[in-house]
Amino acid sequence: MKPNGYLVALAWSLAVLAAAGVVYGVRVSMAQVLYHQAKYGVAKNHVDGVLRRVDRIHRLYPMHYLACTLGAATARRESLRNPARKNEMERIAAHWCHISLVLNPYKRQMRLLRARLMSSTDPAGAVAYWDAYRNWSFWSPFNHLAMVELCVKAGDFSRAVDALAWTRGFPEYEKASRMMREAWAGEREPPAAIP
Repeated sequence: MKPNGYLVALAWSLAVLAAAGVVYGVRVSMAQVLYHQAKYGVAKNHVDGVLRRVDRIHRLYPMHYLACTLGAATARRESLRNPARKNEMERIAAHWCHISLVLNPYKRQMRLLRARLMSSTDPAGAVAYWDAYRNWSFWSPFNHLAMVELCVKAGDFSRAVDALAWTRGFPEYEKASRMMREAWAGEREPPAAIP
């Protein structure tokens, strides 16, 4: 009995697809093991170890946006803790933040990180960027708290006061109010809206 050419082609196609699935599964599994090491395991307290693993994860499985988020957050924390590496870590944080937002544009943590990174070079741009997100997710008091922070840093106190009003009645109000009072500490008298 002679094999049918179509059946042989189908068998080979299925074998190739199965092999590709196995390779893909192994790569994803390896990426997940590295993510666990970076976030919870041996590397979690070593900035460079976390960042090396995040880079490897991205090469193995580029869709792992949580690894990108971890890389951005880790680099940002290091930039705030270690003035000697501030510029390097902010560049790395911006890189991973960008990739994370490409993969998941609704990730609030990364949107806020991007706005905070922007605020050191373009405070007004950072306020506009965050305001666009805040308008999309308006009813979260945290988003208004972040708006107060960014407006204060940009020196836009009238918009900060407006954002402060949206946190009234929520736990975020006290922090936002304190932020405004501290910003106005050098002024004669804070605006009437700041209790």
